[in-house]
Amino acid sequence: MAVKLRSAFLAIIICLVYKSSLVSSNNCNNETLLSKGKTVTASSVYDSFTIPSLLTDGNYKQDRYDVCFQSKNEPEPYYKIDLQAKSRITKIKLWLRGDAGFVAALAWFSNVNIGVGDVTRSDPSDPPSACAYFPGPQTSLSQVITFECNKITQKYVFVQINGTTYLQSCEVEIWGSQLGVSFPPINDLSLTSNQEAKSVSVSWTLGDLPEGISWSDITVKL
Repeated sequence: MAVKLRSAFLAIIICLVYKSSLVSSNNCNNETLLSKGKTVTASSVYDSFTIPSLLTDGNYKQDRYDVCFQSKNEPEPYYKIDLQAKSRITKIKLWLRGDAGFVAALAWFSNVNIGVGDVTRSDPSDPPSACAYFPGPQTSLSQVITFECNKITQKYVFVQINGTTYLQSCEVEIWGSQLGVSFPPINDLSLTSNQEAKSVSVSWTLGDLPEGISWSDITVKL
């Protein structure tokens, strides 16, 4: 939750952060990176150098074949990122290959659907809820594409090509906020300022935390 207190001199915003995800009102920026380090699975893997985990490892290099994921040449290739919690998605960014040898293959990344869904089986034959569409093709080496999205998913974000080809990406960022954790309100907020010392003291009380959550899971941001 967030509480915003105004005085003649300043405004204070208090945010409670649960395991790196802000749970807040509009007074806090609750958009956070949801995908880093998350599990990625794919319809296929081209070889042992182009594995799906490269998509969420935080390495944004695009200039080498072995820092990017690539599927085999197959019908409807896809990968899916497991966010591990119900989340509201706001935007998705894709970093595409940029190594010199890839120039002739820019057309691979065409007719791409991005969606969210709760499918657990390996073949997402039930279409995920559409989030964005990229007609393609990739227009330059090392292209970075941002898709705006406003969808809620229980678990997965999918990237899939309609057609028979290779699917490649070097890194994926999924931005949004986790849902499903409800915090009690912040109460009895008080502010004491010392202009000479240029300091501010803030105190408040908080009700009981949700079951299964302890203060070791919580970070307070001012």
